[in-house]
Amino acid sequence: MANERILVVEDNAVIAENIKMALTDRGYSVSSLVSSGEKAIECAGVVRPDLILMDIRLAGEIDGVEAAHHIRASTDIPVIYLTAYADEELLARAKTTEPYGYLLKPFLDKELHATIQIALYKHRMNRQLSESENRYRAMMIQAADGILLLDAATLQILETNPAMEKLLGRSSDELSQLSLVDLIFRNKEQLELDINCLQGERVCRLGERIFCKKDGLTVHVDINAALISYNAHETYSIMVRDLTELKRAEEEHLRLQHWFSQVNKAESLNRMAGAIAHHFNNQLGVVSGYLELAMIDLPSGSKVQASLAEAMKASHRASEVSTLMLTYLGQTPGKREQLDLSEVCRWHLPM
Repeated sequence: MANERILVVEDNAVIAENIKMALTDRGYSVSSLVSSGEKAIECAGVVRPDLILMDIRLAGEIDGVEAAHHIRASTDIPVIYLTAYADEELLARAKTTEPYGYLLKPFLDKELHATIQIALYKHRMNRQLSESENRYRAMMIQAADGILLLDAATLQILETNPAMEKLLGRSSDELSQLSLVDLIFRNKEQLELDINCLQGERVCRLGERIFCKKDGLTVHVDINAALISYNAHETYSIMVRDLTELKRAEEEHLRLQHWFSQVNKAESLNRMAGAIAHHFNNQLGVVSGYLELAMIDLPSGSKVQASLAEAMKASHRASEVSTLMLTYLGQTPGKREQLDLSEVCRWHLPM
């Protein structure tokens, strides 16, 4: 038996002592015996008992119901009412304080014990539920991903978190007027099929979808869903992850891949052009050599010799072009010199 501390508020001293004895026999610790509502409020704030047994009709200006109102405003100490009266008006007033029990005098010790145990158990469960709700509320508020709670039958949006509101550029009130289908840019039919699958799977990844924002723009999201019980109703819990940065990174990756591909092509062309220029130079060397041999074999002053001389000049100029290409490709060192444009033009006139 746990030693729960109980505050007894009873203005009849004999009844108060009898209650204290009954509680002590059951293993409870009676923290105080008080006879007025004012004293009950004071003791509840100082002693912080685990439970209060409160007589409704008390001496003084504040009765038990009003005292319970004051206590409930500042603490969550459970209250059980003790009274010899049970009229409807009194019960209606007592209900407003959400008591954990209601015992009519006279009552048996086992009735008192059972009522106390039920009240303490109910209070523990309520506290655990409250803590669980607080954790859930904190998770909703602090989550980086968007969260939607939907009515399982209509897909109407019941609740959202700040991340979801920021993602869509809509307030919670605006979103509460919409359903999940209203947010989907396309593939609405596929989404409805996925939602129906939840009836059997209860948890699944719906995959990538496109949501419509308030400003008309769209955003890529990844959706995971679970079928849960919320406020005693079947509800879909939808986790929505913004894929904007991921999509941007993928596009940048593709852009860089294309850029590297172009760089590799340019390097390949560079090497190929250099090889062609070298090969071209080699062939021009052969042509020039044979032209020189032919000119040597011809008689001096021959018209053919003049034509071969022009061909020799063209071969030299072609060789210079090949050398310029190699210089441009960085495969041979360049040189700087003054250029006579008129002379260049004269070189090209025969061509």
